[in-house]
Amino acid sequence: MGQIIYIPSINLSVEKERTCFERDWFECHSILQAEGSKMLTLFEFISFLKYAKEKHPAVYSEIVEIKTPWVAEWLDIRFHIIDGISMVSSNHILDSRGKLIPKNLSPLDEDTLMENKRISLEDYITINHTSQGLPNKKVKLGELCYWAPKTENNLTARFLTHIENAYLDCNLNPGGFLLGLGVRAARYK
Repeated sequence: MGQIIYIPSINLSVEKERTCFERDWFECHSILQAEGSKMLTLFEFISFLKYAKEKHPAVYSEIVEIKTPWVAEWLDIRFHIIDGISMVSSNHILDSRGKLIPKNLSPLDEDTLMENKRISLEDYITINHTSQGLPNKKVKLGELCYWAPKTENNLTARFLTHIENAYLDCNLNPGGFLLGLGVRAARYK
């Protein structure tokens, strides 16, 4: 790992810089795991943002400030429909056949905000989120564009900023990629 930030509250070391650019979600997982790292779950990402804001403001600004060119990063959360129930998986690992298997799979938290709206980034990362890391229904209005998970199968999430807005997008095809889309390597202590 390069320069890292250690987050004591979740016992996780996170790279300051993103890697694995122009790769899809699956490729990023494979690359990270081959080097002994992992992709941040959404809950870990908001814990990282909260800690970076307090202790590493330059890193926080690099992630959340609106800029050109745009900056985006994959997050280890996936949305599924299983037997008609909205499910969330995270902490994916590769099995012996190279297939991604989630360590965590649970129903989507009933308190999850399920409408697209502008929310307060500060309120979201500090208090009004679910245990899965998604904004809850009590989150205040603000500047972050939130695209709620759709009731479609196998979508993932990313956080991005560009010239107009900052977004938490929970409707991304894991097989696609865009210029500037990368990932932060993380490791548990």
